[in-house]
Amino acid sequence: MTLEWHIWDLPDNVRVYFTNEFRIEFFNKLKGICGSRYRLAKLLNLHCMTIKEYELGHSSTGSEIYISAKVIRRIIQIFRKDLGDIIPNKLESKIIAYRSKGGWSVRKPILPIKESPELYSLAFHLICDGCDSAKNMPYYC
Repeated sequence: MTLEWHIWDLPDNVRVYFTNEFRIEFFNKLKGICGSRYRLAKLLNLHCMTIKEYELGHSSTGSEIYISAKVIRRIIQIFRKDLGDIIPNKLESKIIAYRSKGGWSVRKPILPIKESPELYSLAFHLICDGCDSAKNMPYYC
């Protein structure tokens, strides 16, 4: 069995950016369920302006606003029945970038992330230290 990691399985500091069309559709549907942006913000424990920035995809200064995986998880938890086929079928396919807070963006991601030898090799190279020589066994710590 191959493991898969969906965007809502990732840590809270991972943020996603949706296509413009999907983001507008998604937040219109959420506001329709709640009745207003204000009530949606209340349910998600966010400021109303934060919801507006998420909906627009940018801040008042024009910088891109990515939505936290924590917020996506909360939306799924609260609105799973109301959103129908949007979650999880459409959600991940409409992500055009993700990043950690303040980090570089991964553009055109392939989601969900699937377990593979290459994934583990990359992860170990990022978090481990080691050596490999002709005389000794490869060593990682």
